Amino acid sequence: MNDRALVGCALSLVVLSACSTYNRVRSGEVTAAEVGESGRWSAALSPPPTLSGSLSITGWAAMVGDSSGLSTLVTLSLADAPPGSVERWSVNRGQCGADDGVFGAAGAYQAIRIDAAGRARATARVTLRMPTTGRYFVSVRGPVANGETTVACGNLTAPVK
Repeated sequence: MNDRALVGCALSLVVLSACSTYNRVRSGEVTAAEVGESGRWSAALSPPPTLSGSLSITGWAAMVGDSSGLSTLVTLSLADAPPGSVERWSVNRGQCGADDGVFGAAGAYQAIRIDAAGRARATARVTLRMPTTGRYFVSVRGPVANGETTVACGNLTAPVK
């Protein structure tokens, strides 16, 4: 096998693996152990049962301690959201459907605008140490006009130690 063919095969395997993982996250087939292997809290997001069928927003979120150990960095990625909409989001204590309040200052989580393809990414720096125990979830809420309607939610899974 020549070098070009070998490189082509290697790239194909990487792309296929990435696509497989992305689709498994989107469909909720990723296990708690798999999402926790990276040393960060992770969640797959989907609409709450009350909105299933009417919304198809999906996504993922992760939180990890920053290099100083004094703050927590949160990343959110959404897909299949209504293009042009502005969504609000946060990490909260508790679990989807059982909210015990925002993790950190609510102002740390800036609203995000969904692009024409229905996608968006956001990051937040929360000035609290990354938790090592507890229950947390990511909540995505619709525009202010929709009140506090949750349009996507995902329970964060703690890192596997």
